[in-house]
Amino acid sequence: MTDVKVIDSKGGHAWAFIQLEPDICDLVRAAELAELAQDSGDSGLPIFAVGQFHKMADDLKRKYFELWKA
Repeated sequence: MTDVKVIDSKGGHAWAFIQLEPDICDLVRAAELAELAQDSGDSGLPIFAVGQFHKMADDLKRKYFELWKA
């Protein structure tokens, strides 16, 4: 196994991508759950799931641009 080394812990694009990784994984999981909600039989659940997915996508976009400027 190769160790990943970050030269500057707060510099460059590598650091920004490391910071975004958990948010990206959460967003993918939220999309999966929103898709599953369609088959739940609860008419309100898909609407909630898509709304939550939208909020998470907006948060990811905001964080991306904050990190880009950092």
